[in-house]
Amino acid sequence: MARERGFTFIEVIIAVMLLAAATGILIGLESSAVQRLIYDRNTQQAMLAARRIMSMIEINQDDLSMANQLQGPVLTVLTQLGAPTPDNQQERAALEALNASVQVAPWTPPGNNIEENSMNKVTLNIAWGPSPDEAFTLVYFIPASESP
Repeated sequence: MARERGFTFIEVIIAVMLLAAATGILIGLESSAVQRLIYDRNTQQAMLAARRIMSMIEINQDDLSMANQLQGPVLTVLTQLGAPTPDNQQERAALEALNASVQVAPWTPPGNNIEENSMNKVTLNIAWGPSPDEAFTLVYFIPASESP
């Protein structure tokens, strides 16, 4: 009698289980890579929006009262600061998806020989989602304008 060669049912089941486990791991890695890509894109858009807002604040630093206590969609904040509205519809939609709040307050540097209210502290919060991981805060110091 010739002995037949082949795979047993147990060997086939183990091979299928290993293949299923490897496929599940690869799908999970792909999913987390896509989530990370989306997070990084949102972070980059928020940083670019923060740069725009800070540029407008620097341009208008003689009248920082207009920047104080601004909040809402980034596009609205930029418009209130005097920035032109973007022509590109995608850019406008991206700016509308981000929320910003700006606070300007007098700040006195530590030290004895520095006059009070010589600096302004600008605190800018940008958020692109409800989670604390989907937001950042930028703190910037600007010299206070001299009153004549």
